[in-house]
Amino acid sequence: MRSSKLKSLILLILVLVNGFLLILVVPSRLAAHRQTKQSDALLAQLYGQAGITLEITEMPQTLSVTQCALEIREDALLQAAKALLGQNAEVQVSQFGSDIRSPIGDGYFYGNYLTLTLSQACEDPDAFVEAQLAAMGAGEHRLRQQESEGDIRIVATFLLEGLDLRERELTFRFQDGLLTEVTGFFFPAHMSFSPTKTQACMAARDALVRLLDHLQKEEASVTTVQSLAQAWRIPSFMGAETTVLVPVWAIQTDAGVYLVDGLTSDVIPPA
Repeated sequence: MRSSKLKSLILLILVLVNGFLLILVVPSRLAAHRQTKQSDALLAQLYGQAGITLEITEMPQTLSVTQCALEIREDALLQAAKALLGQNAEVQVSQFGSDIRSPIGDGYFYGNYLTLTLSQACEDPDAFVEAQLAAMGAGEHRLRQQESEGDIRIVATFLLEGLDLRERELTFRFQDGLLTEVTGFFFPAHMSFSPTKTQACMAARDALVRLLDHLQKEEASVTTVQSLAQAWRIPSFMGAETTVLVPVWAIQTDAGVYLVDGLTSDVIPPA
């Protein structure tokens, strides 16, 4: 009997404690939600005063990422190039990169950059590119197609740790049913990441504030800001085995995509 009463007393205490915590937490969360909405409204108002429509109604969550070193295996590009030109392709290595040649084409690669010229028949470009990327050992990616007067380009954007890698894409060019050119940057499935800084990427609102400041100072011809997403950027051309990745916010406007460095807040205008 005493044991039953003790259990009931413990359960009652737990219920009262949970109720008390709920009373404390709910108002603070509601206040934080109201503050967030007010901040978003103020940001939209500031953009409006500058003659720019901010179409973003809900801010994306900010992933806690920082600058990283990305290490790619030495032979990753060699395997990728041979997947396209044949395993018997001849390779000549120098301090400036590697030349590769086979009966169906030739090209050059260095670090994670390659450019190949070839002639390979293809009926379905999208399926063909997916099959080629799989054979090359490509990492996670998504494809988009560009077409102009019979010239088809399929562009592979690589995703590293779930985020797009901006400005470092791989393009497959097709003409008259033939794959004629593969140019750009290749990222294999197996790579190693290691943080090189402790500073985390700035929040989405901060990136939008920084962009507005830049647009006003530069008197840029932007009238609409449509969306934003976290991404990666490689600050400069690097062909070495180790590549530096910097987190950025990619902000889509009617004048192109602006990148805001998530660590330094520098703004990189559309190319």
